[in-house]
Amino acid sequence: MVVSKGRNDIRAAIEDFSMTIEALTIDINSYYKSRVKEKKDDIQKIVIENSHEDYEILKNMTYHLTQEIEYLEDFHKEFLGMLLVKIYTYAETYFETLLSRLSYDRIMALTEYKKDGQPTNNVSEIEKYFYVLQKHKKLSVSNISDIWKDFKSVHSIRKSIIHHNTVNKCICFDYIISNINQAYQLLITIELETR
Repeated sequence: MVVSKGRNDIRAAIEDFSMTIEALTIDINSYYKSRVKEKKDDIQKIVIENSHEDYEILKNMTYHLTQEIEYLEDFHKEFLGMLLVKIYTYAETYFETLLSRLSYDRIMALTEYKKDGQPTNNVSEIEKYFYVLQKHKKLSVSNISDIWKDFKSVHSIRKSIIHHNTVNKCICFDYIISNINQAYQLLITIELETR
């Protein structure tokens, strides 16, 4: 008997969310970059049109635009941080959905993980769910980071954002896109292997 490797409801939801969050990331990143460029162009125009003015006067004339650039850049970083949290939540949500294939819910999985005496210090719920899935299904993936290479980093940054309201300044567009794709690859691999 041949088993279909096509799109079922879970796979479709995993794929659709990944495409949607990637498109949103591209659109919002483009918006912030274009707004910053507009403000910088406006500053340049003021400087050129007033080249006879003293440096301090030019600085005062462009101050509000400089402030707008700083705000836009801060909002951009905060948005990227929110996206990173959303990517993590996306993975966590679909791990819970994949657990339901074993007739497990979140509480049952966490209880089994704890009952088995597994380490709990700085271990994410995703890792606990993965443990339960791995225990009951033969997975080709031995560690989450085999596919989601940045998982530990994302988990740490997410904790910092959620619990300390601190956005890591090194989060960038490429990091977000990469982690959308890594989380997606992990989820579709496990989705296929838990059918």
